[in-house]
Amino acid sequence: MLIAAKKKHDIQKLKGLLSAEFEMKDLGTARKILGMEIIRDRERRKLFLSQRSYIQKVLVRFGMSLSKPIDTPSAAYIHLTAMFAPQSEKEKDLIYGGDTQCLVSGYSDSDYAGDVDRRRSMTGYVFTLGGSVVSWKATLQPTVTLSTTEEEYMTLTEAAK
Repeated sequence: MLIAAKKKHDIQKLKGLLSAEFEMKDLGTARKILGMEIIRDRERRKLFLSQRSYIQKVLVRFGMSLSKPIDTPSAAYIHLTAMFAPQSEKEKDLIYGGDTQCLVSGYSDSDYAGDVDRRRSMTGYVFTLGGSVVSWKATLQPTVTLSTTEEEYMTLTEAAK
């Protein structure tokens, strides 16, 4: 059980009431809940939840743990405007977590005929925003790949140009 309150006194009072009725063991300050790491910044009075270990497990599960992030520029026709940007420091702190950098990263990978029964390939991606996963997917490709030889790849690449 995780107990949270604005005042430490309220937490102590609730723990006293609960321990009078139930056998309890105080494990101290919470560091994890539901697989998420709890990070406290007492000076700024902020709590952060991190799913870093879950993300690492997903990347390992889909064979993407050695994937390297790359910068991908936006399309040239995309035009950003300051109108949608937060205006005050309070808005920035609510939306972006204050002085933390808000970086979008994307990872993708596929295998060759990973589904040995149907010879279909698996494709997957994960996107993070400021270090938190915002989108992910892993799926079997709808078509069957017949070969991945370098010569055939080069032929297909040239044909695509």
